[in-house]
This record gives sequence, structure tokens and C-alpha cells, in this order.
Amino acid sequence: ETDYTGHLPIMTVKQRNRQAITKPKKVCKKCQQREKELGAVESKLDKVEKLVDELKMSVDDVHEEVKEEGSSNNNAMFADW
Repeated sequence: ETDYTGHLPIMTVKQRNRQAITKPKKVCKKCQQREKELGAVESKLDKVEKLVDELKMSVDDVHEEVKEEGSSNNNAMFADW
């Protein structure tokens, strides 16, 4: 990897990028811990979003039922008048 002077050779941008891609990046313990926590939080967030969607759907269903019941009740009332 070193040239005849013993120094690291000056790399072109392409070489540097290739080296950056092939070398696995070292991650410090603190960052690893943060990434783990972030992953856990993201999975919890996904679960919460799914629950919220389910709740919205069930609320919409209830609204539809209420509308249907309300319209039938109203029709009956107007018929009585």
C-alpha cells in the first residue's frame, strides 16, 4: 500500500471512494447503542402507526353505522310527522 518512500500513496478520488466502500466502517459503542435504540423506537413507532390506522378504520366503521342508523331513524320520524 505504501510507495517507495514509505508514505501512503496519494489516491485518486475514484480509489478513495472504492476503498471507502470496501472497508467496513467502524462504529463506536455509543453509536451502536444509539442505533439499537433507534431501531427499537422505529419498530415501536411502526406498531403504533398500525394501531392508529386500525383505530381510524374502526372509528370510520362506527361513523358509517351511525349514519345509516341515523338516516333510517330520521326517515321514520319524518314519516310520523
